[in-house]
Amino acid sequence: SWLSAMSGGNPLLLETLLSDGDVVEHLARGADAPGGPWTDAYELPSSANLAGLVRQRLGRLGTATRHTLEAAAVCGSEFPTDLVSELASDAGLAGAVGTGLLIDEGDVMRFRHGAVQRLVYADLAPGRRLEFHHAVGKARLARGDPAAIVAPHMLAAVELDPAAAVTVARSAADDATNQGAH
Repeated sequence: SWLSAMSGGNPLLLETLLSDGDVVEHLARGADAPGGPWTDAYELPSSANLAGLVRQRLGRLGTATRHTLEAAAVCGSEFPTDLVSELASDAGLAGAVGTGLLIDEGDVMRFRHGAVQRLVYADLAPGRRLEFHHAVGKARLARGDPAAIVAPHMLAAVELDPAAAVTVARSAADDATNQGAH
């Protein structure tokens, strides 16, 4: 079928194609019917690679939802639900879960696709990434998370709080030493 050929069986690409109004119009004209004219009848835009299609989809989201996805991307591919709740609005969380980009598993949330998490993270402006790492580090520190989990965030935001980054890094190193890690 046309959808199968265009998505290569990749669920994320399939979801992205189905969220594109032009694709839906093309399908309504019978492009996916057996023997349908899918081969040359519809040209994907030049950005029709996975990253380009994901960026198009993200660009159509509201500000609160994008902010939530950015905060979540800095948290990692899987993270405590209450952590991202501290960093984002309820509307943003609902939007991110509603789009299917974040999966809420109760105490834990995760990105449906690791590629989306990596893309959102990579596309963050350096200053914004720095601010998010600082916020995530502070939130994890306040939660009492292990220093080894907090340290990467605080070190990524060392420019904003050098003393905290050094303190947490030393604590993580001490913990590792005490556990015989080196």
